[in-house]
Parts: sequence; C-alpha cells; structure tokens
Amino acid sequence: MPPDPYAPGPMIAPCVRLDPSRDDVAAFVSDDLALSVWEMLRRFGRSAPVAELAGACALPLGRVQAVVDHAMAIGLVRRLPASRGDSRVRFEVTGDRILLEVDPASAPVRALLGSCFRRFADESRRCIDESMADASRGRHGVPALASITHLTLDEAEARELIGLFKPIDAFVARVSEKHDRDPSGTPKRCNYHVALHVAPVSIERLPPARMTFAEKGAIDRVEAEFRSRATRVLSPRERAVAELLVRGKTIKAVATELRVSPSTVNTLCERLYRKLGITKRAQLAVKLHALGEG
Repeated sequence: MPPDPYAPGPMIAPCVRLDPSRDDVAAFVSDDLALSVWEMLRRFGRSAPVAELAGACALPLGRVQAVVDHAMAIGLVRRLPASRGDSRVRFEVTGDRILLEVDPASAPVRALLGSCFRRFADESRRCIDESMADASRGRHGVPALASITHLTLDEAEARELIGLFKPIDAFVARVSEKHDRDPSGTPKRCNYHVALHVAPVSIERLPPARMTFAEKGAIDRVEAEFRSRATRVLSPRERAVAELLVRGKTIKAVATELRVSPSTVNTLCERLYRKLGITKRAQLAVKLHALGEG
C-alpha cells in the first residue's frame, strides 16, 4: 500500500519542556537571535532547509545553521532526511512553544529570568524611541498614537482601565493567530511593535519566540493547558478543509472549492493533522466529532 499522501512527519508537540538550569538551555534562551530563528522555523508550519530559513530571517547561512544545531542539541528542532523528490536536508521544530521549568530557589535560574525580562524591556524601549522619532518626521502612512502619563485612580477606575485593555488583548491574539503560520510558505517578519504603544518600527524585527516560564509546582498544569489548547479548535480555514476531506473530496477538489492552490491545501492538511494528532484521513471524522468540530 502506498504511503498516505496527507500524513505529516512526526507530530509537533504543543510545547517542549526544558530545564533552564542546564547550561546549554540557558545559553539558547539568553540568545534573542537564536530564539527568533527558532520562532521563524516554527512559523513555517512545515519542515524547511536551513538556506530557506536563513533567507526568511535575512541572516547569514552559517549563523542560522549554528542556531539550528544548538536547537537540535536541546531538543527544540529535529532533522528530517532528504527525500527522493528533494535532496535537501530539512528541519522542523519539535513543539509549538518553549516551556521552561523554573526553580525559584535557584539563583542562576532567577538571574536568567531577570535577564530575559530586562532584554525584552530594553528592546521595547528602543522600538518606542525609534518609532516615535519616525512618527514625528512623518515617515509612516499609518499614524502612531501614544499617551504617557501618571494617574491617580481609585479601585473602580483601575478596573475600568484594565477592562479597556481586554479588547486590545483579544485583537492581538486574533492577529497573532492569523499570522501564526503563513500558508504561502514564508513567514512574515514583524513590522509593528506593540507595548501599549502602537507604531510602525523603523526596521522590521524578527518575532520573539513563544516562551513561557512556570514554577515547578505549576509546570504540569501549565503544560496540560497548552496541550488542551492545541487540540481544542481549528482555524476557520483548517475547519473548511477538514470538512471537505471528510466528505471525500480530493486535494485538487478542495483547492478548487476554496479557491486556493493545492500546495496551500496540503499545508493546511499538515497543520490540522498535527493539531488533531492524527496521521490518516480515515481518523479525521472520528477526531473532529470527539472535539466537537464536526
């Protein structure tokens, strides 16, 4: 029997659990460029050769290869052998998020955590300073808006202010999901910086990695939440593809009905198969029914 053409490679886990007390893990987490290269590979939503990843990141091939080698050593990336139709060695992430187990009693881990927060805060400050300078010179067609002040608030006013941020948070989550993986095959680099301040950035930034710190006592619960979230819902496009596949449509017929290319349908198939944790079309209807998706 020929192999299932819809079957993805090894399943991508919802998260990869790492111990930041390990020197090789701490070194990777301390390297913002390495984290961004990993994130770009994750956003491909498929395996990719190092040269393609380097092109998407606009970085030297040797630098990206070193990041991939480091990520493989700590279990964040795996190597896929060349196939008969493609002689290039390809790589893919092993999980959708980096989950770091923090021991509050460990001074090195606390220092690592503080360093990560400070680096992000410094980058945020640089982005805001640059974008405000560019906005004042009228360099962007999209206006920047910022209001910086100190306030005296009572408890009700503070709750109201926090409530106003909820729609913004929902918007950020929706846009993040939209660009989470690009069906066209090449992830887009970030062109806006958001830190309760929205303005175009002067130079496109590589996206930061999906990374979560959790204390040892809560790590199992946090990991379970990510695993639940990963299989709870499909995107509207993934759901449309799944429903047509369940009805017996071919890849070509699905592409015609959805007005997309067959390669886009194949990418969506791979994504939804991985989300659902299946490898065969025959499993699709049962899994959708179990998840309440069809």
